[in-house]
Amino acid sequence: MLRIGGVMTAQAPSRSSLIFAFLSVLFLTAAAPSRDALAAAKHKHHKKAVHHKGGHAPSGGGSASSPEPGGSEESNEPTGSSSSGGASESSSESHPAAEPESSSSGGEEAAPAAKRKKVKTEEAAAGEESPSAPSGLPWLDISIGVAGYSRSFNFHQDADPVGTQLNPYSLPFWPVGVVNGVMYLEPLVDALSNLGIEGHFMQGFGVTSKFSNSTTSFTSTVHDYSGGLRYRFPFGAGNSIFISGRFGEDAFTFNGQNRISLRTPDTIYHYARPGVGVRFLLGPDLSLDLGAGYRAVVNKAGPQISSAQFLPHLTTAGADANVDLTYAFSDIYAVRAGIEWRRYWYDFHARAGDNYVVGGAIDQSFLFSLSLVLTLGGSSHAEAEAAPAPTKAKAAKPKSDEGGGESGGSSDEGGGESGSKSGGGDE
Repeated sequence: MLRIGGVMTAQAPSRSSLIFAFLSVLFLTAAAPSRDALAAAKHKHHKKAVHHKGGHAPSGGGSASSPEPGGSEESNEPTGSSSSGGASESSSESHPAAEPESSSSGGEEAAPAAKRKKVKTEEAAAGEESPSAPSGLPWLDISIGVAGYSRSFNFHQDADPVGTQLNPYSLPFWPVGVVNGVMYLEPLVDALSNLGIEGHFMQGFGVTSKFSNSTTSFTSTVHDYSGGLRYRFPFGAGNSIFISGRFGEDAFTFNGQNRISLRTPDTIYHYARPGVGVRFLLGPDLSLDLGAGYRAVVNKAGPQISSAQFLPHLTTAGADANVDLTYAFSDIYAVRAGIEWRRYWYDFHARAGDNYVVGGAIDQSFLFSLSLVLTLGGSSHAEAEAAPAPTKAKAAKPKSDEGGGESGGSSDEGGGESGSKSGGGDE
């Protein structure tokens, strides 16, 4: 176990430069949206300035009609010349009042155009920012932990006389160590960013076994090593489906002075395992992994059980499944709880003259693990929590601009109407 741990920890310093380069790319990518947002803000400020210039014209029209009260006093005089003069003055003042109406209408037409340009600019900025959103998928995932291991090996359809039958085996619980790792080629080869290398290791220490009616004990070698390739297909935010292919060895053997008297064969499975799995991001800090695979045994479960001493005509195969729940308590560290199930089934094809006449057997085991996880890549906690907020703001921003544009237009229209009413009062 110490040797395995040494190999895993020796890889981290050699990738420090790659990690620094990868984080630099993420920083530059995150800085790009802020430059686009600054440009959009400048464009918005410029449009507001143009809009306010168009909105001041009606107030200017209203001020041009300020001398009208003087004209109204002259119109109250009884002389006809003064009344005619007042009428001529009011008519001369009503003409300039028409000019602000045209300018206000021009401002009203310019306001929707500016509003449409704002919406388009913000939509374009949103479209540019969306590709840089974090995928939530790490390129490195290494876990190390402890597990409780249980195993049962039971024979069925045993036709041998009592006392000469094969001995079943049961291990209720034993602590073992587990190490698992997956590394994708994302920081090395962009085109193969979803192709990964994976390894899985389980090792038991100090496992002992004995007959229930005897004091004779046997030590056991227990391990399961496998490695291979994996390819993932991301979907949604932080979710993925993967397919994998691994080759490994799953062994449970007995050792001791009286090993020949034990009628329980060793099992050493050499297997090829095609598998499939899915990862769901349940929240910013929580994810669920499901996986399953078929174990095609290529060596008939080892030289001892398939020898003439035991069951030479056997055929066997297996399957496994796992469920893992991961909680991330920092940007790179997490804790993972998992359950793994393995099962091998046998058909012994017993014939006359065999030492044991048995129909078949089931070899089943469970693994309950708790591990510390190191992850690199994907989205950090701060990014994951802040990611939904900009989306809501962008969706609501065009509506607020539209409301502002409508209120500005209505104020311009109100200014134009007040100017025209004041001109009408002079008439």
